[in-house]
Amino acid sequence: MVTAQGDVSQRIEGLHADADLYLVKPVHFDELLAAVQKAARALKADTLDGRWMVDPSAWTLSAPAGEPVPLTGRELALLTVFIERSGITVDRHSLIQALGGDPSSFDSRRLEVSVRRLRNKVLKTAGVPLPLKTVYGQGFVFTAGLGRSG
Repeated sequence: MVTAQGDVSQRIEGLHADADLYLVKPVHFDELLAAVQKAARALKADTLDGRWMVDPSAWTLSAPAGEPVPLTGRELALLTVFIERSGITVDRHSLIQALGGDPSSFDSRRLEVSVRRLRNKVLKTAGVPLPLKTVYGQGFVFTAGLGRSG
């Protein structure tokens, strides 16, 4: 929170209102920089608590203990479906539709290739395997906690 209201009672009220930080104008640049760095550390720690984070605005996937993985449009579309249905088996038809395809004419091998490339990319970039399990004859299930930022 950045405000011109700098009385102690107002700062306490702001913190009780769930502000992470209470800065009083004019804010010194070093104080602002420290606040931004603290927020960045908190966001990074959020990805390290066992959750996989997808940031659609930055087109990235962050693994719990790895480097952020840049995503293509196809990969982002697939992961968005998994976020919406985390822990639930997602059938191939739903994934094909998410990719903008028609399930009746879409070559399912294209979907398999996209999933395989995503798995390989995450393993290579983040150093950890993507917790995406194949459910034989049905589809795929994302087995880890997911979050969305941005």
